[in-house]
Amino acid sequence: MKNNFYVSRVVFLLALMLSLSWVAFGQDQKVTGTVSDTKGGGIPGVSVVIKGTTTGTTTDGNGAFSINVKSGNAELVITSVGYVSKTVGVGNRSSVAVTLDEDVSQLSEVVVTGYSSQRKKDITGAVAVVSAKELTALPAASVTQMLQGRASGVTVGNDNSPGGGTMVRVRGFGSTNNNSPLYVIDGVPTQGSLNQINPNDIESMQVLKDASAASIYGARAANGVVIITTKRGGEGEPKISFDMYTGTQQIGKTLDLMNTKEMGQYFYESQIGAGRAPGTSPSAQYRFGADGSQTIADYIYPNVYGALPANYVYTNDITDPRLGVTAFNITKANKEGTDWQREIFGPAKISNYQLGATGGSKNGKYAISASYFDQEGILKYTGYKRYSVRANTEFKKGAITFGENFTVTYDERVGIPAGNNSESNPIMFAIRIQPIIPVFDITGGPRALGGTNTSELNGFAGPRGSNLGNAKKNFIAQNLDSTDSE
Repeated sequence: MKNNFYVSRVVFLLALMLSLSWVAFGQDQKVTGTVSDTKGGGIPGVSVVIKGTTTGTTTDGNGAFSINVKSGNAELVITSVGYVSKTVGVGNRSSVAVTLDEDVSQLSEVVVTGYSSQRKKDITGAVAVVSAKELTALPAASVTQMLQGRASGVTVGNDNSPGGGTMVRVRGFGSTNNNSPLYVIDGVPTQGSLNQINPNDIESMQVLKDASAASIYGARAANGVVIITTKRGGEGEPKISFDMYTGTQQIGKTLDLMNTKEMGQYFYESQIGAGRAPGTSPSAQYRFGADGSQTIADYIYPNVYGALPANYVYTNDITDPRLGVTAFNITKANKEGTDWQREIFGPAKISNYQLGATGGSKNGKYAISASYFDQEGILKYTGYKRYSVRANTEFKKGAITFGENFTVTYDERVGIPAGNNSESNPIMFAIRIQPIIPVFDITGGPRALGGTNTSELNGFAGPRGSNLGNAKKNFIAQNLDSTDSE
């Protein structure tokens, strides 16, 4: 009986000791501390988080904080904008003091704000900075095209043609006149297109977005300012670089248009909807029976009003002044339907080659580059080429510093005939021209005029022509007189 008493007492004491140790283990350890900068001043709003958890706190106005941790092995992750993050182990300490170093790569970044430069942290106005690496991340002909999506608050639009115009809006549309920003290249105000600038020559780009830019550049800065700084040489051994890329671009999606049979059915149903009797044929090309069955003609009727003249002759020259008067095409109908969009669009090559050299000493620095850019348009026979050479040098002689920013550019552009916004351009013709009209006539000559003697097949000028092989490889977009009638 006595032995059982001692055993029970020992078991009770062991259980009590285990429970006390468990309570001691589960208790939180309070840790206080301060976070300061390298000058000793407390940093407010610093995030203090227990590593591996979501438990955390922030410092007060004096940089002090207090947090409870579960274990002496806990680590505190201390972060703040503009400072290098730091991880601190707690151990057996109840108080810690942490010093954060400034993130020099962010706060000391030099930003050009006009005729001078400032550290990024000292700027109070709205400035967007785009580095050269960001600009050249995607292939494009123009610097302004590369700016698209790279700077907040800056809207960029373009006509999507090689070397085409670009619209840049920094502060919206402020007037009915010019709303483009002022471009400043190496301190020189510039107007107009930036196609002549080689994007690989750019070191950085800053966009001054608020009205404070007017205090530097005056009324010209009312629509914002885009400051471009080109590359400079530095002290050291000469560095030679070569960059290039080449690839292919193609159209992503085209319109889903009707084929020949669908077009004939559409015309037929429009006739029935207008009150015509079943079996009415809308044109000489599309014939319908009383039961609605469709027959497509084998040939397209020549583009002539009334009966053919006695001196009728054949021609496959769409520039012949007699075309439609005494000379006509003989064109076999495309019963399957011509996909005119496929005829005018196609894969397009894009290539860029850049050769540069930089170097110098304390008495002189240089940066020289040459580039060649070639972009074909996905609209056939359009394209853009640019050749450019740039030389930036700087020399010192005693207290005198002199040099130059010199660039020579030559570019060629074959754009869309009649422009993007004209209904006479090849894209609009490709959408409107009849699918029954083939690309070539019976001799293999290009069929650029799709006229007949019915109003349903008007004489739209086709997007292809007989001079596709000329020097500029331009499209023929001639509005030949249509003499169609019903």
